[in-house]
Amino acid sequence: MDDIKISFLLFWNKSFDFKGITSRKEYWCGTLSNVIIFCGLFLFSGVISSINSTTTPTQEQEYAALNGDPLSLMFSTAVVIYCIWFFIALISIYYRRMRDIGKSAMFSLTLQVLTAIPYLGIIPGIYTIYLMCKPSRITSSL
Repeated sequence: MDDIKISFLLFWNKSFDFKGITSRKEYWCGTLSNVIIFCGLFLFSGVISSINSTTTPTQEQEYAALNGDPLSLMFSTAVVIYCIWFFIALISIYYRRMRDIGKSAMFSLTLQVLTAIPYLGIIPGIYTIYLMCKPSRITSSL
């Protein structure tokens, strides 16, 4: 359990650090713990939006929904900020992990671009998961 907490903290402390390396355990524990938090935020967001809505809204409620309920608006803003920060941290940990297994930044960028291609991106996406599961490259300091 302590490893997950440490990996979670390292994930966020190194979120803008694109240099260095990240171990396999640090990558997976940090990423999975943040994905769980991410899902929890969206679940909570759905609960908040369902509390603020009714089956037959009045005209005043529709107007309030268009202008935004203050609680929903604040929470939605916080979720958007978290998503942007999470995305940047995920990219940095991705590059550090690729460096740890011996892949260059250009290879990593190419793989990310290929993964973004609809339908065809499944193959590079599966290969990326395979690479993220590989053990760290043993380097000699000689």
